[in-house]
Amino acid sequence: MAECISNSSLQAVALIFTSFILWLSVVETGYVIPALLAATGTILVAGARVRNRSESHFLCKIGLHKNKQAGWDKEWQSAAIYQCERCGRTKKVIKGV
Repeated sequence: MAECISNSSLQAVALIFTSFILWLSVVETGYVIPALLAATGTILVAGARVRNRSESHFLCKIGLHKNKQAGWDKEWQSAAIYQCERCGRTKKVIKGV
């Protein structure tokens, strides 16, 4: 049974369940419990990303890249290429009008 459920669907179910629990706790107790749950979740996600990511710099592992524009894409005129100054990861960003 667990083999046919993908990670993205499990993450979606977990997100819906967590948001329901946060909604219930705001109604009952105010904002103390949701703040604690959000802080705990942030720490757990950062810990999982640090453990599983292969980038060398700690901030890049948790997703806080320091991007600088490296140039423009040749295929798309409106796509800029950004490169992280710490780990060298590149990404394309389409700039809209």
